[in-house]
Amino acid sequence: MRKTISISYKSSQNYGWVLLFIVALLQALSALFLWISSGPTSFEADTGVAWAEFSRTFPSVAMQYSVTQRSSLVASLAIGLFSLAIIFFPFRDARGWAWGAMWILPASMVPGIVSLAQTENQGGIAVLGAAFVLVAVAGLLLSFRAFFPKQV
Repeated sequence: MRKTISISYKSSQNYGWVLLFIVALLQALSALFLWISSGPTSFEADTGVAWAEFSRTFPSVAMQYSVTQRSSLVASLAIGLFSLAIIFFPFRDARGWAWGAMWILPASMVPGIVSLAQTENQGGIAVLGAAFVLVAVAGLLLSFRAFFPKQV
């Protein structure tokens, strides 16, 4: 009976590992892509305001917006890469601290999702982000028993 329980824990950890890996990889790739490709065109598509007009009218606000956007994307990329490193090494070894540390992945996504949900034209992206958060939380919950087995 004990062997069956440990196999069940291991398979749920594997499912959790895969779900978290997918979410972290998608976060890192999307942050990298947006960091490289975002600019005046994406600003204009998101706001309906021409970047040239905005930066000419409000130069300091435009610079602050640009710096904040790049900083946010770099932070998102860093969390995605950090999560991948934890998932790939200590998480697969079922180290308890790795399970706790991985809560940073869904938690770091929530402020961006809330921000996107408050805009007029980004609601679909917010729903997709919320789905990623739910997948990451499911991965953590599926793997809980592999990290913290019941004492039989």
